[in-house]
Amino acid sequence: MSPRRPSCALALALSVAFGAGIASAQPAAPDAGASASTMPPPGVDWGSTVWRKTGPPGYFFSGFNSETEYDDPIANVQPPNPPPLTSAYKARWDKLRQEAFAGANTFNISSDCSLFGMPSVIALSSFELLFTPGRATMIYGGQGGLRRIFMDGRAHPAEILELQYNGDSIGHWEGKTLVIDTVGLRTDTIIEPGLPHSDKLRVVERWTEVKPGVLEDEVTMTDPEVLTRPWKKVWTFGRVARDQEQYEFLDFTCENNRSHMVDGKVVMIGPDGKPLTGGK
Repeated sequence: MSPRRPSCALALALSVAFGAGIASAQPAAPDAGASASTMPPPGVDWGSTVWRKTGPPGYFFSGFNSETEYDDPIANVQPPNPPPLTSAYKARWDKLRQEAFAGANTFNISSDCSLFGMPSVIALSSFELLFTPGRATMIYGGQGGLRRIFMDGRAHPAEILELQYNGDSIGHWEGKTLVIDTVGLRTDTIIEPGLPHSDKLRVVERWTEVKPGVLEDEVTMTDPEVLTRPWKKVWTFGRVARDQEQYEFLDFTCENNRSHMVDGKVVMIGPDGKPLTGGK
């Protein structure tokens, strides 16, 4: 698969000034019906393939169908699944959208080559899912990176000293549903364009194959600083057939704006910020 960045994406007026710090994570006890096995149960064959999002349209948890809907001041579309925000974050969300209406772009989570991060990566990138004893691994295309989901019965660390783009994830099986619990997410990532989160964000996913070749991911987010109640969204993913063009991921490199034109030729920028011109 030759990954492409989302067409807008992420070149929106976002003003996120939170820093990564120390987050306390509460140990999560496995559900009483959780499977003791770390490997997929019989009848679950989700590996050795690429899964691509098939719905709903767009990548906004709030339900905007496209970035045009989000940043069009004339249409001023209201999303069908608005986030239940605290008053402080509702004011921030409204302010960021007004800045988007004006065409401002103060934050871009892809231009500096950083990873998309959870939970926005769920809707932004196709993925492969690999199962090994004690662990599930989700490998994303483009700037999605990878997610390590520990399935060996451990809890989250009592204290997470370093927040990560894709967080700390633990998982278990409930029948044929894979349940993933993620905390410890960097605060310079976003839930969706215009919507930051705190270091207390928790994302619980329930992955189920609702029919052959179709996965459903029911996402529930809680964040006591940002959300007044749990916020849900359901995404669907389709299996990419082996004979389709996007069946395999190809290498992806993000250059981070380190190229420069000198005499009509593209050269790299050195650590001193000057073009590497071969000694000229």
